[in-house]
Amino acid sequence: MLEKSGIGRAFEHQKKALESAGVDYTTDVRDQNYDILHINTYGLNARKTIQQAKKPR
Repeated sequence: MLEKSGIGRAFEHQKKALESAGVDYTTDVRDQNYDILHINTYGLNARKTIQQAKKPR
């Protein structure tokens, strides 16, 4: 369902844009090797994803 939603389509467009620009990215919430976090969801799912992605200080 998400892949047919506006959020899903935007996510696919973002990935294609990053790839065409040669920018590395990950969709693995366990990966701690990132500089910027961008969340494509809203509500409780977004909050959960942000909490899972927090880097240790």
